[in-house]
Amino acid sequence: EMMLLLWLCVGAVAADWHTCDPLVPSVCGLPFPNNFWLSGGSLNFSSDTLPVDSTGQRIDVKAGGWVDGGLDGFGASGPIQTYFPALNTDNLPHWWNVERSMEDDCPSLLLNAATGERVPHWVELDHASDHKYPDGYERTLLVWPAVRLEDATTYIVAFRQLSNTQGQPVPTTSVFFFCCFLCVFNLHTSCPSHSASVSSRLVSLSPPGNLWKN
Repeated sequence: EMMLLLWLCVGAVAADWHTCDPLVPSVCGLPFPNNFWLSGGSLNFSSDTLPVDSTGQRIDVKAGGWVDGGLDGFGASGPIQTYFPALNTDNLPHWWNVERSMEDDCPSLLLNAATGERVPHWVELDHASDHKYPDGYERTLLVWPAVRLEDATTYIVAFRQLSNTQGQPVPTTSVFFFCCFLCVFNLHTSCPSHSASVSSRLVSLSPPGNLWKN
């Protein structure tokens, strides 16, 4: 099973989908960066998309240029972020074995969408708030490209065969599984509105979109 997280995707999405991407239903604003929020050539975030700050206030999307044409995409550096509950990272590439990311059975993939070329990377759980939550908390997964990504380029981030700290498989989210089923049988136009943004991204990944069928 493979979970796809799109750095950039083809096509725009309707404005009422700009709050939360259904790929990560438990955490609004993830995966990030993600052109789920790209519409009409510019980013359009809802005021409820981004997390609250340390004072409990919502981030002002207008002041940050996250809406109404302020930004036309994301930067090509920095980590890619997502979330899997209680994830076991033992089999994933780390900064001391980046070459693991280029192996055929690596659970994480970072791909150039136009060429299918793999991009070396490493992953780690975010420990930035360990001092505040010494008893543990759910951590964001960070994917760090080992080389600078190209400007104006579509990248695909994918995960497969993940397990949690109890040794159990991390399940595919229901929306992604449903849209994969429809795409395999060319029924993606039948996706309900809450899933259509996912199916449209799957359809746009060919070639090398056959990768997600594996």
